[in-house]
Amino acid sequence: FRWVALLSMPFRFGYYVSLILLPHLPFLIFPALIFLVGAATLYWPGFHFFVAHASKHETRATSVSLMNIAGGSASAIGPAIGGLILVAFG
Repeated sequence: FRWVALLSMPFRFGYYVSLILLPHLPFLIFPALIFLVGAATLYWPGFHFFVAHASKHETRATSVSLMNIAGGSASAIGPAIGGLILVAFG
């Protein structure tokens, strides 16, 4: 599982390329979905295995909680910073 997350990157790349080309080639919606499912299928098991392997059993709940707090904070703060940039620079 060590390199499985890395193997998901070509699928993620294919997904984003399909989305970029979607306005010109509407049939790419189906390959985009396949790329997205392939990327998620390969990425998340490797990610969770890494978290389980990298954390101690006694502190695993705290590690997962801190990881979720970091992701949630970024999800909340990122759009606010983006809005401030848009307001400041148009």
